[in-house]
Amino acid sequence: MFSFSLNAYANGGGYRDWSREHIEKAILAELVPEGLQKNYDLNITRGEVAQLLWNVYDNNSLGEFEVIYYFDDPVPHMSADMLYSLGVVSGISENYFGVED
Repeated sequence: MFSFSLNAYANGGGYRDWSREHIEKAILAELVPEGLQKNYDLNITRGEVAQLLWNVYDNNSLGEFEVIYYFDDPVPHMSADMLYSLGVVSGISENYFGVED
């Protein structure tokens, strides 16, 4: 697992000039869900990260794979279960992803 912090936003929820091109390309490529296309200075949830990661994976044509339905809590678009099946994410406890955490 990895984590990082990237200050791509400016005060007031907009993004900084250096990140503008990258964010706009990601939005045009439909990688960024509509709900995440503003307020860049808010914390992101595990569910939102799962949606972003799944959009990247899905746009790169992974081919077929078996989905393991592991999580009991409701996860948007089954993205966490799909990412779990690929070994990309894990839960915060057994069968619990923590969408809002």
